[in-house]
Amino acid sequence: MTWHVGELMNQMQFCCSVTSAKNVKKYHFLSINFENKNMSNSQENFFSLSASMTKASHEKKALELEDVNAEKNLRRVIKKVMKSNDGKSLNGADVIQAYGMAYDYANRGFYRHEAEILIQKLVPNLAEIQLTALLEKAYTSSRDNLYPVLNAPSLARYVLEQAQGNIRVRSSDNGFLFWTGTHWSVNEGQQKVEHAVKEILNTLLEDMKEPHKSDYLTWLNDPENNKKLIEAVNREAERIPNSIFEEISRLLHFENGGYSFFEKKLVMPEREQYLTDDFRLNGEYDENAKCSGWKVFLNRVTRGNKTLLDYLHMLCGYILCAGVNYRSFVLVFWNQGGNGGTLMLKALQHVMGGYAGILPSSFLYDSDKPADDLSYLSRKHLLTLSNTEFNNNIDSKRLNDLTRDFPIEGWNANKKEWECFKLKGTLIMETKSDPRGINVGTERNNTISVIPFFGGNISEDAFEDMIASERNGILAWMMKGYHKLDRNNDYFGRPDGVFDL
Repeated sequence: MTWHVGELMNQMQFCCSVTSAKNVKKYHFLSINFENKNMSNSQENFFSLSASMTKASHEKKALELEDVNAEKNLRRVIKKVMKSNDGKSLNGADVIQAYGMAYDYANRGFYRHEAEILIQKLVPNLAEIQLTALLEKAYTSSRDNLYPVLNAPSLARYVLEQAQGNIRVRSSDNGFLFWTGTHWSVNEGQQKVEHAVKEILNTLLEDMKEPHKSDYLTWLNDPENNKKLIEAVNREAERIPNSIFEEISRLLHFENGGYSFFEKKLVMPEREQYLTDDFRLNGEYDENAKCSGWKVFLNRVTRGNKTLLDYLHMLCGYILCAGVNYRSFVLVFWNQGGNGGTLMLKALQHVMGGYAGILPSSFLYDSDKPADDLSYLSRKHLLTLSNTEFNNNIDSKRLNDLTRDFPIEGWNANKKEWECFKLKGTLIMETKSDPRGINVGTERNNTISVIPFFGGNISEDAFEDMIASERNGILAWMMKGYHKLDRNNDYFGRPDGVFDL
């Protein structure tokens, strides 16, 4: 590999801060020896050169830190480093030197991962050592009684330290997460983070003296700098893997808190439980909320059949609370002489909010063709297919895959690659056509239950107004259905008129 002098200078500026004309000349003199020469181990040579130029200043910085009574802190750092590396034998002098280097890099605006790479190259004994604890201490200490360096990385770290963990990033889409005190905001995460950054920096400026204040204001008033700052905050923030969100939560997320299945009551969510506003029910938890209009509707569409009413009550409780469709249900809401099934499904979609998802109409037909990437539906409790046409044969293979937690392959258009995903929720199909006699295959591990709905045509406008006003009561009714199912030892029964395909 051949490095041109200009490329080498860029690398050296990455590692070393050039603050005077004398230093510039010194570095240029050193770099010309490499011009037009082949370097078989160019990276090693560069780091070796960098070490010879910076070792003295790093050692000096380490000694200065010791002189300001940092011995206790360094001992703590050494203990943390040893603990995080399973007690590997470490040289205290190496750790002290690395600490001084990290402190220096922090003040010069390096990202932590950049500092870690440089330290592990310059201090070979630490090449295989986990330096998280050391970097955390050094980057925190570097800010004591100092203004952050006027560049995007340094300001981003300052903002994140002041935010105290309330700003994070979701790894799956690099989207911001902002902790509001009750939940993580995803839908407005970007806006809330931008507002928080302004608030934190305005507080910093209030106590700042001239000429620093004018310099900061000039920098921050530049829209391009602000864009770079938000990008740096996104890069520096803690990244939360998608697996954290895919775990089955012990809390059911209502607008006013989380319902604890263990305590059987509403509790305030904690930050590390990762309840987000894009996965939340559309209503508050209020066990005393009423839903008289909803009960009138149910009585009409079931013709007052108490057994069917109880069955629907427990079924809706199951859909609300079951994060995984462990009963392998597929439900068909069959409109017989009206739109009762359509409105029933619309009501469930409304109150379930972020817990409900809509499948594309082509999903259950022709599994030989690849599905779209539907991984965004993997956490949904309720999956719906409206206006299902049963004049086409349902694809039994895909139906089977859907209800046995089997990976389904799909094409992710954004990433331009194939991915496997699992859909865990309960599927409800709504139809006006007669589903009887349709071939859905025999090699299935699921139960496809058809539920008839009656009652004639109901005004959709009046129904939607009722649902909006009684949403808290409907959610309370569904929760009571879940408790009824629990008392019934998970037995739904089989009302007259309900049949399996």
